[in-house]
Amino acid sequence: MAGWAHVLDEVAAGHDAVWREAARVAEIGIRLNWREDDHDGITVTIADQQSTRLALSLEVDRGWIDEQRALLKRLRTVWAHLIPTD
Repeated sequence: MAGWAHVLDEVAAGHDAVWREAARVAEIGIRLNWREDDHDGITVTIADQQSTRLALSLEVDRGWIDEQRALLKRLRTVWAHLIPTD
């Protein structure tokens, strides 16, 4: 989950970012194409180890990163209740 938080931080700063939890799993990339007052244009890529790649271009509301951060926070809260650290 820390890796996904880093991706969100990078994209919010205007940088491209890639997330991969482990070497043998698919990677998810986000490229910021353009920004307007209330929208972002992004391209999301998903690639696996077999050279399969999917790319989707999306127009999202400017608050999408904050929404993703809120979802991540909720996931971390639920996860903490399911898997205690002690």
